[in-house]
Amino acid sequence: MQLFKISRIWSDPLIRNLCSGSLFAITFIWAAIIFFGVDLEIIKTFLLLSFLFVAAMILIGLIFFPLILLLRKQKRVFLRGMKKEPDEKKNWSDKVR
Repeated sequence: MQLFKISRIWSDPLIRNLCSGSLFAITFIWAAIIFFGVDLEIIKTFLLLSFLFVAAMILIGLIFFPLILLLRKQKRVFLRGMKKEPDEKKNWSDKVR
């Protein structure tokens, strides 16, 4: 039963992308430290600012998501009020001729 759950987790493409992206990021940081002699303090600052940036983007998304939903609902209500009845269309086409 436990093996089935693990195989189901690994078959999810989002989990695979998260794992491979994390592996590539760790490899990139390791290469920067070892091969290019980047100071560990710079890497720590980079990682801290990266996490802060991601957290800020998540918060902005949480704030704007309800706002965008409200705007979309108001737009639908506005468009429903602007729909013309079939009689109006017929009269308009008669006037154009």
